[in-house]
Formats: sequence, structure tokens, C-alpha cells
Amino acid sequence: MHPTVISGLIGAVSGVALIFLGSWQTDRRTRRADAATAAKAARASLEADAAELVEAVLALQLAGFAHDHFRAGWQPRLRVGLTALAHGSSELARSRALGPTAVLAALGEVARHIDRWDQETVRSAEQLALPLTRLAAAMPPLMRRPAMAEAAERVYEAATRHPGGLEVKDALTAFHTTLRSALETV
Repeated sequence: MHPTVISGLIGAVSGVALIFLGSWQTDRRTRRADAATAAKAARASLEADAAELVEAVLALQLAGFAHDHFRAGWQPRLRVGLTALAHGSSELARSRALGPTAVLAALGEVARHIDRWDQETVRSAEQLALPLTRLAAAMPPLMRRPAMAEAAERVYEAATRHPGGLEVKDALTAFHTTLRSALETV
């Protein structure tokens, strides 16, 4: 073979090898970039799902605290009882004659006041449905992640049993620890 032909063949083989290596390197970089983009998206999705769960728990706690403050316990009931008694007393005082009719009117006023409070209490309790629904909707994306399912379920159970209890705080702390570990592996 002629040296020119040999050098031409070596040049062609080198060119093909360089093209192959360039293509392989480009493909490797593309795969790395795609993997990094996918990991970033998975991380962002996990963070968003976790944030939604925590926000739903906080919304439930807020609604529960408001309901408990204004509608549950002995203080609100004492307040409504005293207010109903005051309304009944004023109705009795407005009556010109003290008799069964006046007493019935006073008792009717007390009953109306307590009935109104009962209806408002029912409406207040119904307002807990929205944060409970939000919490339930936040669960499926986290339940599909094996690393997060148990911690998310613990938060859900604690929040639905007693939203303001220490159990929720402990469950959220464990959830954040699990989240940190899951984010490191993504």
C-alpha cells in the first residue's frame, strides 16, 4: 500500500473515531443533564407535596382552634347560657304582667338564643370540612412515595384525631426528618 493511502485511511479512521467519541460524549452529557433535570423536578415535586401537607395541617389547626375557642368547652357555653338568661330576663322585664304568658315568652327568648347558637355551632363545625378535605387531598402524592408514606400517614392520623395536640407536632417533626432524608436521595 502506498503511504498516502495509509495516511488517508488513518485520517478517515481517526475522523470516524473522533465523531464517535464526540457523539458519545454529547449523549453522555445529555443523559446527565436529563437526569439532573429529572432529579430537580422530582425534588421540587416532593417539596411541593410536603409543603401542601403541612399547609393543610396548619389550616385544619387554625379552623379547629377557632371552632374550639368560640364553640367548644365550658367558657363559650357559659357565655351563651348567660347571654340567653339575660335575653330571657329582659323579655320577662318588658312584660307588664308576671304570669305564665310572660314566663313562656322569656323561656321562648332563651330557647331562640340557644337555638341560634346551636345553628352557628353546626355551621362552624361544617367549616372544618374544607381543611379536612384539603388534608385528605394532600395525602395521595405522598402515599405514592414509599419513603414518605408512613410519615405522612402519621401526620394525617394525628391531625384528624386532635389537630392542636402535641402528637401533631411530633408527627410533623418526624415527617420533616423523613422528608430531609428523602430529599437527599432524590
